[in-house]
Amino acid sequence: MQATALSAKQVKPNSSDAPGPGFAIPDLDNPFWRFSLAVYAAPGVADSCLRLQDAFGIDVNLLLFVAWIAADRHARMTADELDKIEASAAVWHNSLVKPVRMARRELKASGGPVYAGIKAAELKLEQIEQALLHAQSFALDLAPRDTGDVIAAALAAYLKRHHAPENAADPLIAAARASA
Repeated sequence: MQATALSAKQVKPNSSDAPGPGFAIPDLDNPFWRFSLAVYAAPGVADSCLRLQDAFGIDVNLLLFVAWIAADRHARMTADELDKIEASAAVWHNSLVKPVRMARRELKASGGPVYAGIKAAELKLEQIEQALLHAQSFALDLAPRDTGDVIAAALAAYLKRHHAPENAADPLIAAARASA
């Protein structure tokens, strides 16, 4: 996949999809989002990602971002780059995605339109998080600096940061290789 130029639409303060006055939402339909949809749908990927999320507190969007950077740019982020990306994503993820996810999980047994609406809101918040990550990818120094299996190396390094077993992302590694 090739990265495309960032495009953002300025939303009006009263717009229903505006997170706040004057907030610019980056392009929601970007190469990272399309990669994530394709890879997440591959056999075993969703289950392994959700296990990592629940057992180790890993942000699945960041896990997919690390895989996309490796697959798309043939590079791994440095520890400093990962620190900056994680810190910036944590604001959105912790204050918006996690609370909505908790609400969705609480309402799961009830089903119905309220559950469906919360589930749709969670997915939209995750898509926005991915768009924000995609926009930040242009500021990273991602000249190819790895040889060999950069996808496995990048994900192993990311999982190690979170004390997760390296083989926990094997289905994601296989799907990312197939999408590269």
